[in-house]
Amino acid sequence: MAARGHKRVGTLAEGGFKKCSKIDKCINPNKGIGGFLKIEEFGRDKSRIDGFLTWCKPCLKAVRLANKKTIQLGLKRYYVKNKESITLSTKAYALKNKVKIRLRKKRYYLKNKEKIKLQSSAYRSIQFNKDKFRKYFNEYSKKRRESDLNFKLRGIIRSRFWLALKASQCGKKVSAVKGLSCSMEFFIRYIESLWEPWMNWDNYGNKPGNWSFDHIIALANFNLMSPEEQKKACHYTNYRPLLHLDNIKKGCR
Repeated sequence: MAARGHKRVGTLAEGGFKKCSKIDKCINPNKGIGGFLKIEEFGRDKSRIDGFLTWCKPCLKAVRLANKKTIQLGLKRYYVKNKESITLSTKAYALKNKVKIRLRKKRYYLKNKEKIKLQSSAYRSIQFNKDKFRKYFNEYSKKRRESDLNFKLRGIIRSRFWLALKASQCGKKVSAVKGLSCSMEFFIRYIESLWEPWMNWDNYGNKPGNWSFDHIIALANFNLMSPEEQKKACHYTNYRPLLHLDNIKKGCR
């Protein structure tokens, strides 16, 4: 049996060039002598002998636009019919290619950073989307804080530092988390080593009888205009666990 696409004109690429199988109806403006196009003008297809589609990108795009609704309905029917197997294969691929996917996403973000920022800003500027995003983020953060101590502590540390900067009318020069100068895992163990016998992560908070993070040297006593002073204020050795009531009484001392 002939290989898939072998019967079509221009299936095999020679010397980095090939013809679009639409031949004279090809709408690609980059056609050279004899209707040949650079191989970059074709999308990839591993199932074909030369590894590329037979239609060039502009022709394929035009056909997809002309048949958009039909294609969408077909894809929807296929998904509904094969939902379970698609979900399983997607999860299996994601687990097997974690690093590859992460790198691809990072490359895309770095290449389209400004575009992504503008799109996100435009989306969030619409009031309906603002409310929707805020609701989603609050629900997500709440669930994540309940199950992920690392995430919870990062939020607490950032929030405390941001409030201090706001009170001092200073701009952030240092990341509150990076300013710890240690990993979050080390910070957790360090705080636990300073606990009194009754302390644990379940009784952390601002309720009577709970403990909270105390800055040994209060943030208000640092010159937060200085990046070096911000680093000192955020350093993990400036943290300790303290009965919340005693922390309130201590104030900015």
